[in-house]
Amino acid sequence: MRILWLVLLTTLSGSVIAQQHADHHRDHDVVFNSAGQLLTWCEQETRAHYAGKGLATYQWTGRHFEDGNTLHAEGKIRVDGNDVPVRCRAAKGARERDAVIELAS
Repeated sequence: MRILWLVLLTTLSGSVIAQQHADHHRDHDVVFNSAGQLLTWCEQETRAHYAGKGLATYQWTGRHFEDGNTLHAEGKIRVDGNDVPVRCRAAKGARERDAVIELAS
């Protein structure tokens, strides 16, 4: 009987820990409140995209602005000898997963 309780408690505590991890991850989701914040995210995501392809990036330049409730970030980054235009958009208060990033090929 003690073993059954031990197994049950271990299983339940594992579920609680897994739930805490899921909640913890949600708390760290980026929420965009300003176009400047979106610009920083846009640069980081662009660099990560090209790093994942094994390409080095240089010379990021960008600007940001708001149009009503929409945040905009536009930039240009040098990749493999070419300047690549980048555009990002998100609604004010939107989470990272809802942002849009456009990389010209």
